[in-house]
Amino acid sequence: MDQLISNKYPIEGFKLWGPMKNWFDPANLIYIDPNNNNNVSDPARSKYLMPYEKKTSDLGYNGLGCKKAHYLEPIAVHHILIMAGTSQRVEDSPIYQNPAGR
Repeated sequence: MDQLISNKYPIEGFKLWGPMKNWFDPANLIYIDPNNNNNVSDPARSKYLMPYEKKTSDLGYNGLGCKKAHYLEPIAVHHILIMAGTSQRVEDSPIYQNPAGR
């Protein structure tokens, strides 16, 4: 998943802009609309239907990616003690330090 931080992955479906294009009514294949009401992806982007890239406002318009993982960031001792409650003992806390913080 770390590769998807800098290299976005385009999700492609079936090959719409080939022989299957004839299966559909051309009036229903809207891909260049100034009001951004497209219902299929632009054939200039790919010969395949790109369900997340129909409109420029789609979240996955330039491909899907991942953000840097923060699950190995150190947890503050203060937060561990807050969760320990009145005992204020680290052992009584439901959260604990992950291996990266040692």
